[in-house]
Amino acid sequence: MSLYFIVVGIEDKHALDKLVAERVELAGASIERQYLTGDYLVKAEDKELLYEAFSDLEFVVVEEVGEVRAIKLNS
Repeated sequence: MSLYFIVVGIEDKHALDKLVAERVELAGASIERQYLTGDYLVKAEDKELLYEAFSDLEFVVVEEVGEVRAIKLNS
């Protein structure tokens, strides 16, 4: 399982959140962290499915961060 950083160039934050949630679900992945800047950290098993889920969007970046070994969230 790997982590992917996703940036989508859509200004409407509400529409962006809905779009990303739908696409991530289609890819069988999960949103691990959502940033106020409109960026997302996503955990996925199948890189190709994740890329395919966002392939029709004009302004999108899907970058692999690395393999998930452990996630520690500081409070």
